[in-house]
Amino acid sequence: FEQARLNQEIVSVLTYHQFYYSITLSLMSLAIALFGVTRWRLRHIRPTAATGSGLLWCGAAWMLTNALMIANGDVPTALNWKKFEYLAIAPIPLLWLILALQFTGRIRSLTPKRILWLNVLPVFCLAGLFTNEAH
Repeated sequence: FEQARLNQEIVSVLTYHQFYYSITLSLMSLAIALFGVTRWRLRHIRPTAATGSGLLWCGAAWMLTNALMIANGDVPTALNWKKFEYLAIAPIPLLWLILALQFTGRIRSLTPKRILWLNVLPVFCLAGLFTNEAH
């Protein structure tokens, strides 16, 4: 009987921490998304603003899906949120590369054909992730 009460206390503490952690992540993702909106408004003045806002929005989506995964109680739904989390993670490396090329003045070396080739690996990773149950 004592062990059952102890287990219930542990579960309630974990649920308490999960709740506040997911609320904190959700609020931070909202703040980051709003900061992305302010960067987006500067896109006519600064050429890096559009890329920076895309990075901020991907980061905000990553945090929000992570918060939803943590807040969820059952494993199958949490795994689905984890899959959607990768939709926000996949574009980040390419956006970082574009931002670095913009800052260094080498953006002309990144042609649309090269951007297409750089997107091949993330697309295959996402395809493998979303079809994982089939293979």
